[in-house]
Amino acid sequence: MTARLKIRSRGESGRLIIGIHTSLSAGNLRATLLEHRQRFPHVERQLVDGASDHLISDLASSAIDVAFAAESAPRWSGKSLLLWSERVVAALPANHPLTCHDVVHWDKLRREPLLIRRRAAKMA
Repeated sequence: MTARLKIRSRGESGRLIIGIHTSLSAGNLRATLLEHRQRFPHVERQLVDGASDHLISDLASSAIDVAFAAESAPRWSGKSLLLWSERVVAALPANHPLTCHDVVHWDKLRREPLLIRRRAAKMA
């Protein structure tokens, strides 16, 4: 029993509730979660998806343990950590004002209509 308590206190067993506001089909988040599962097989993981505002509320109320979001928010100031950045491809009409930029950050696309797939892209 003492050994189990030590393992649990180090976070090597138990339950982890993860809030996500991004795709898990590929990229660093998927790789991170797969590595965590491999390193800590005795941790039960539960994924919860939601809007970033809901995730921060869930964190504050301890409904989830950690949240991953595609964007930062001013309300998260001092409570968030940029883990990585990932590139995505955005298709824009030729006359769109953002086409003059080589790199466009998420905050510039915030008010733009986005078309996304209902299902994740197939992985090769």
